Amino acid sequence: MLPLFTIFYLVYIYSYGFHWKSILLVTLSLGLFLLTLYFIAKNQRAVMQSYGKMMLIGLSLSVSVQLLFLSEFAFSWVHAVEIFGKTFILLVIAKFILLDISSIVGEYAKYKRYTYIDALTNVYNRRKFEETMDEILASDQISKFSLVFFDIDNFKHINDHYGHSSGDYVLKEICVLIKKYLRETGENGQLFRYGGDEFFLLFRNRKGEVVRDIMEQVAKEISEYVFHTSSNAIKTSISVGAVEITDKVTRDQAIYRVDKHLYIAKENGKNQVYFK
Repeated sequence: MLPLFTIFYLVYIYSYGFHWKSILLVTLSLGLFLLTLYFIAKNQRAVMQSYGKMMLIGLSLSVSVQLLFLSEFAFSWVHAVEIFGKTFILLVIAKFILLDISSIVGEYAKYKRYTYIDALTNVYNRRKFEETMDEILASDQISKFSLVFFDIDNFKHINDHYGHSSGDYVLKEICVLIKKYLRETGENGQLFRYGGDEFFLLFRNRKGEVVRDIMEQVAKEISEYVFHTSSNAIKTSISVGAVEITDKVTRDQAIYRVDKHLYIAKENGKNQVYFK
């Protein structure tokens, strides 16, 4: 702001000569104008939601014009009224434009959420998993990553014996438990529901041994947890396959590797993590 004052001051003196009263009025005018712009920039949403603030801004700019008029510039009250009216009208128009833009942005955000979020478990879905995998595999910034594939042991029995609503509850609660564990431990794993009771976890730039230890703790917590429904107390566990990817592979090749490890974990008795 100071450089603007200095430039305006020098130009004014050059054009009109030095007069302390005029310089003071011009300085006040420019200061009020810049403060008005600063207020608009810092309070865009509040301005757009209040006709009173719009009128206040218009009045502020009009006063700024009158200060210039008093400092011997050729401005009149007609100019001030015109500026007040035009400013108010432009702000009203801007309000409705911003409302339309906000509505469009909100709808787009909802669309993106429905596109990438699993409706039942509120974690990322298969589409998001596939896109994320492709991004990681194409990135030069990620030298390695660990991929986890797990499913719920005897999930069909839960659905058949307790009902599908209980099965849905178990799916949701397991996701809640995993996300809570990752959040509390500061791990950067991303959880995806691939389909049914099958889930993937992605850990960028994490060694497989570290991820194995993480998943062993997760599996332990799930196996000890009691899933209480309105009429039942359900116990279950997960079987987990984990791999560390350091070479150039396709998405299907990475999935094939971790799927084999999940198969081994289930063949070895379930409720365990297999990593090699």
